[in-house]
Order: sequence, then C-alpha cells, then structure tokens
Amino acid sequence: MKKNNINILWVLITSVLMVSCQETQLDYPYSPVPFTSVNVTDAFWGQRLQASREVTIPLAFSKCEETGRYRNFDEAYQQLNSDENLGFVVRGLPFDDTDVYKTIEGASYLMQTYPDPKLDAYIDSVL
Repeated sequence: MKKNNINILWVLITSVLMVSCQETQLDYPYSPVPFTSVNVTDAFWGQRLQASREVTIPLAFSKCEETGRYRNFDEAYQQLNSDENLGFVVRGLPFDDTDVYKTIEGASYLMQTYPDPKLDAYIDSVL
C-alpha cells in the first residue's frame, strides 16, 4: 500500500512539473489566407481545377438530372405545399440527395474564385 502511495505521489509531482515547464506560445507564426485570395496556376493543379470547371461539375449536374436526383425534391415540395397527403415516397436510395448537395457545394466553391454566370443561374434554377 505504501509503495502504491509513493508511485501515485511520484506521478502527480512529475505531471505538475511537466505542465509547469511547458512553454506557452503567445502567437502562431502563420496566419490563415482566405481561399479566395489564392490563385492556382501551376500545370498540375491548375489543369485539375480547369477540368472541374469545364467537365466534372457540368457532368455531375447532368448525371443528377439523368438519374432523377432532383425528382425527390420536386415531389417533397409538392407534398409540403398540398393540403392533402399525396403519399410522398422517397424514390431511389435515401442518400441520393447528397449527390445534389455535394455537387452544388463543389460548384459554389469553384465559383468563389472563378465566377461563372451560367453556372450560377443553373444552381439558382436547381434551388
């Protein structure tokens, strides 16, 4: 029992000493930069962003249309604005709406640095 008390006392003393000896850093040497202030122009990432703008985002939206991802939103809207129960049933998989959300999110981030009025109008029509 006495040995356990000594061990516990030793752990407490070393813990207090370790905490009190740590240096407190007053300032972080780096400050964050808003992503809208960053221009990516190199051959690799610049091309990836360009491909996202010109191919990936439009393709993702067309796939959302093609596979009926917007249909659940339209039917839910009709149910909410109807006085009667229309028997709304989620079609497809219950997580299909995440494709729409993530595509809108990705397009919105890209439009912060590369404005696109046509894409902006399309997103407004989807919403």
